Amino acid sequence: MSFSNFFNTPKIKGTNGLYNLGNTCYMNAVIQCLAHTKQFLEYSLQYQLKVYINENNTKCSLIENVTESLIKTIQTLYTRKESIYPQYFFTTFGIYNQQFSDKKQKDAAEFLLLLLDVMDNDLRGTSIIQPPPIIHNEVYYKNYIEYIKNNKSIITQMTTGIVVSNFCCEICGISSIHSEPFSLLQLPIIKNLSFFKKVNFKNYFGLKELKYITIYDCLVGYLYSFQMCVKCNHTQIHNKEFVVTPPILIIQLLRFEQHSNYTQKDQTTILFPLNDFVIGVTKYELYATIDHAGSINHGHFTANCKINDLWYHFDDETVKPLNKIDIVSEKSYILFYERI
Repeated sequence: MSFSNFFNTPKIKGTNGLYNLGNTCYMNAVIQCLAHTKQFLEYSLQYQLKVYINENNTKCSLIENVTESLIKTIQTLYTRKESIYPQYFFTTFGIYNQQFSDKKQKDAAEFLLLLLDVMDNDLRGTSIIQPPPIIHNEVYYKNYIEYIKNNKSIITQMTTGIVVSNFCCEICGISSIHSEPFSLLQLPIIKNLSFFKKVNFKNYFGLKELKYITIYDCLVGYLYSFQMCVKCNHTQIHNKEFVVTPPILIIQLLRFEQHSNYTQKDQTTILFPLNDFVIGVTKYELYATIDHAGSINHGHFTANCKINDLWYHFDDETVKPLNKIDIVSEKSYILFYERI
């Protein structure tokens, strides 16, 4: 769809913007991506907010927590015909976490992690979503079921995966194994590919050769790393394995490198697939991304979301059609995939 045709056609549901309240672009970008996450959108549109009768004898929503204020915001996004002010959600979240009560620049990934956590708590006891997560290793099936029992919400079942971390020292024989749940998969940006020759990753991802820096390279850097043995100080490969992959896979590319007295942004373009992104036996399709332009102190977050197989760019209250070729860039920061 061309830019001119976009404004000459009836308003498409899901293409309303969010006004910036003052350095709240990080919040707007996250809200747009969650509003275009099908499972959460369906839940939000069906959710019945409690109502009360005010002094003017009219019905008003009774917002009891952060999640309900987010749901109300998403409902408004899909029922209005223009951009909206997310002031109530911003205020509600700021009460929950005072770090986000001011209008200073914040990190979208940090905000997203906190929001997923508070939604998980608010929605405990909610019904099981479909499709369920895929369990790759039956040995850990009981562990996952136990984890779900203790953390039962649609957020857990929608976004939580599990990796198992293994370490066994070939010198002294000390070993350790433990599982790590994740809702935001944080991948390092890998530039030195020389050590990949030492690990057998090609069969895992079905790759033939490495020509560019891709998200698969970053996955290998996450799954395989060098670790020093705490007993004998021998350094060897420490590996992880995906044992549960979630219906919604959210990935953060770790672009901000912390040094002793400053933080540097890595602007390497990481190639990632829009379709057929494979982890083990699980196949994913991209439906949203969050971009970060600029530096850590003077940056701006925007969102790209897919609606009915067409992509749109959400820059606060401004929404425009987006060409597929512009999705992958050096600004790509958070990726949202859904299982297919």
